[in-house]
Amino acid sequence: MLKTRSSLSLDVRSSGFGILNEGVGADYVQKKKVVPRGFYQRMQAKGALVWMVMLIDLYTSLLYQIVTRSNLLMTAYANGASTDYLKQLGLEVILTPTGVKYLHEKASEHDIGIYFEANGHGTILFSDRFLSWLDMKNASTSKGSDEHIAAMRLLAVNKLINQAVGDALSDLLLVEAILLHKGWSIHTWSRIYQDLPSRQLKVKVLDRTAFKTAYAETTVVSPAGLQDAISTETAKYTHGRCFVRPSGSEDVRVYAEASTQESADLLAHSVVTIVDRYLGFH
Repeated sequence: MLKTRSSLSLDVRSSGFGILNEGVGADYVQKKKVVPRGFYQRMQAKGALVWMVMLIDLYTSLLYQIVTRSNLLMTAYANGASTDYLKQLGLEVILTPTGVKYLHEKASEHDIGIYFEANGHGTILFSDRFLSWLDMKNASTSKGSDEHIAAMRLLAVNKLINQAVGDALSDLLLVEAILLHKGWSIHTWSRIYQDLPSRQLKVKVLDRTAFKTAYAETTVVSPAGLQDAISTETAKYTHGRCFVRPSGSEDVRVYAEASTQESADLLAHSVVTIVDRYLGFH
């Protein structure tokens, strides 16, 4: 156990041996909905596994206390419960196609852009114009005033977060800082909302190029009739949501959500059958 200060202890669980990411990568943890191998069993028993998309909710919970508007960017893979939680705070969620390159490009258009994919890829971007404005506020406002404290906190976040995507260590340190600031435990954070049950499946198709989507990959526009069939099936389920998209690494991916795990599984498998009927080998 490494102790860096009284409020932060680090327990090193990896010795550096073995196959990289075996049993701990995004495909294993997030898609299969299981804890990483070697995960601290006491924490596992208490349900302390926090999906990476919840980083955006935690970061926003701090920034929203300081500035009234941040731009939040997600892909369609973000759990619907997370999107609803942010909307209940009065925040706008912008959807982009899947992939960091789309999220990062869109986030860079704003003074503060926050984005994270479910696999943990993401960061917070601050524009140069906004940082210059913060420096001015920090220098010109009275020390101890609300404005001065807010400017200092935003500047501190900018120094801590790595605006190059994928820095897990800076993400972890910012999480610790925010939890300490808010007086939260990881369990409190994990309970800010309950994820809707979901399921991801893959479908092999004859011609992936025949598959076209729109509206941040949430709607199928080709082949004709496929989206209507998916929408009709999805409407049968409480809190049902489903989309399909071609993937660069597999043929077609199906993502489904519903109010229960059984319903999410049924919806996903039903849509797999529909896609196979339109584009599959049968």
